[in-house]
Amino acid sequence: MQSLSCVAMTLSLVIGMGLGRADAQVLEPYGPNKQWLSYDGNPLVLSGNGLWEAIRDPSVDITTHNSHCVNYGGNSNRVTLFRLCHETIGPWLRTGPGTANDGGLKWDLNQWNPAFWSRAHAYLQDCRNRGIFIALQVWGEIYLEGGSDRWYKNPFNGDNNINGYFGLPGGDTDVGRDDRFYNVNNAVLMSYQNALVQKALSELAQYPIIWDIGNEVGLDTRISSAWIQHWANVFDAYETANPGVKVLSTVDTNVDDGHYDNVTNLDVVNVQGASSMYPFTLSGAPRTNANDSRVHCKNLQINLDSMHSYYDKPLINSRVTSDVGRIDRPVSDTAGNVLEARHLLWTCFMGATHLISFRTTPAAYYSDLGTEEAQQALRTFINSFNFWECYIRTTSIVSSNEALVLAKADAIYAFYVPNGLHFGNSFTANLSEASGLFRARWFNPRNGTWQPEFMIAGGMSHNFTTPTDEDWALLLDRGNAPQPPIIAEVTPSPDMILVGQPYTKQLTLAQGTPYPTWSVISGPAGLQVSGSGLVSGWTPIGAQAGQVTITIRATNSEGSDDATWQVLVRLKVDFDVDGDVDLEDFGYLQRCYGGSGNPPAAGCEDADLNGDGYIDQVDFNIFINCFGGTDKPPTC
Repeated sequence: MQSLSCVAMTLSLVIGMGLGRADAQVLEPYGPNKQWLSYDGNPLVLSGNGLWEAIRDPSVDITTHNSHCVNYGGNSNRVTLFRLCHETIGPWLRTGPGTANDGGLKWDLNQWNPAFWSRAHAYLQDCRNRGIFIALQVWGEIYLEGGSDRWYKNPFNGDNNINGYFGLPGGDTDVGRDDRFYNVNNAVLMSYQNALVQKALSELAQYPIIWDIGNEVGLDTRISSAWIQHWANVFDAYETANPGVKVLSTVDTNVDDGHYDNVTNLDVVNVQGASSMYPFTLSGAPRTNANDSRVHCKNLQINLDSMHSYYDKPLINSRVTSDVGRIDRPVSDTAGNVLEARHLLWTCFMGATHLISFRTTPAAYYSDLGTEEAQQALRTFINSFNFWECYIRTTSIVSSNEALVLAKADAIYAFYVPNGLHFGNSFTANLSEASGLFRARWFNPRNGTWQPEFMIAGGMSHNFTTPTDEDWALLLDRGNAPQPPIIAEVTPSPDMILVGQPYTKQLTLAQGTPYPTWSVISGPAGLQVSGSGLVSGWTPIGAQAGQVTITIRATNSEGSDDATWQVLVRLKVDFDVDGDVDLEDFGYLQRCYGGSGNPPAAGCEDADLNGDGYIDQVDFNIFINCFGGTDKPPTC
């Protein structure tokens, strides 16, 4: 038996080695080509959407929501930290005394709500496990937009909190359309705003997030650049104080309004408010037919290319899709919405711009699948070539509106032909800079399938005709000889997962032409692998605690390759991950024990075994039921 002092010493060493801390993986611009992003050094293009209130709405099942995203090729979502707090949970507790304008207890802006932050961790952890990257709106429309009810029920409205008015009006004054909430010289108000942002950073900066300062800044409000600059500086300061952490910052604004010129230390440019986007988005110029958007595709790509040159930063579009009917055309015109969304999805990708979007209702997210299917097809195309080596080359390769081009000179040429129905279905590509033979393949963006390949020669111009009078993509590469697949090393091995946590792992190829099929050779019941190499479908149970071996095979016409790795399945109560539940684990729980009503200390969140935001007698009882002793199997 070890003494508690020895246990405490052991625990301090374990904690010093980073137990419960995030790894060093960071989301950042891809160094060799800053148009793209990278995660853990691997190039990345974001494309996806989800429910924008997935954090603040406990009725959203996280597993179902995120599974839907990845099943349709998504790897991103735009989500608000909190929106209309009176509807669900918020960052603070509602303690009273007194009643807020929505009929509930008033907020105490000095007391954090553990349930809210626990929910945020659960969502973002699951996103990270599945390879989903988040654009997180820190200040959502509850603050940054005008409109009925928003300020009336806002926690910062003194009618609704016990902390004061901070120089702001009560009642239903439309504060969202003036500058009082964004006054950096209001010291008391800014102290509460700073407290919220610092809390969010301390809790959530461990996850791969693009921190979006606010929603539609400058589109509905009179916000000065000083307020945006304040938050950009806060994010930079947090990075400096926390080596190894990367806080990518952006703001959802009209790039024409000068904020990105005035605030130069923003890391990512959000183009959703750009005037060049208007033909495609809510704010816009009227359209008479969805096919008209094809006229805008090349103009938009050219504008995106100009913004890349001007800012030299990654671009994102945070309003690629929304619910059918929220754009200018009617709900019944589903085909028009899908075609228009597909044009925009492909044009943004061909403009080296990341696609991070949202849906507002579960019905739209789970049932309106036209955009998700278009995104799924686009992901198949993205995965088929080294996009991170490519740049926008439209004006130097084609001379009219018939096609958009991403290319690496003399190596890769990717074309998108928006729609041939009303504009003709042929285009001429000038490949005089290239030499040798190229493999050519038509790709159907409506269903994600390839046409049979054919060969062409470089050093001349070629006229291409789409297989049908619809939108198509064409990929030319160097026609490399077929290669057997080699699966890149799976890291870490052993991987680690908690009992009850869905396991996912994205496998990648070091080589493999043609693209292989994937299969499970060995592993736990329920394990599956998708056509893109995403391993999922298994949620370990207590009886599987310990080391589990997984083998996945990739096969093409040239051969096959197996990847084998281990997954260490641990119980929540095995804090030191040594396969037993003993005094070392008890000492950790004892150190973190705070009792009901006291949020856990930083680094102790994993000791909250029932997930109620406290480490108390309930967690102690769960632990005792599992206690088995050193080198003995757990009893739960």
